[in-house]
Amino acid sequence: MRCLTCTCGPAAEAPPDIETNMGQTNAERQMAYRARHLGPSSGKEILNLLIEAPAKKALDRLAAHYGINRAAMLERLVTNGS
Repeated sequence: MRCLTCTCGPAAEAPPDIETNMGQTNAERQMAYRARHLGPSSGKEILNLLIEAPAKKALDRLAAHYGINRAAMLERLVTNGS
């Protein structure tokens, strides 16, 4: 591979994200991300919802207390709370 900015000669390989994302629109990048992370074998689905601000703050506090993200905390609450 040649230098990315001129034709001075060989250069180090470009970071993978530069080569794979060049020329992609945001929609194409999003579609590729979803194909990688939300395929049939992933077992995951998108959940998009609105909740009251105090409930979100409580969820954030719980997640921070356990050192996990919101999604993991919500999964714990739903699966262990019933």
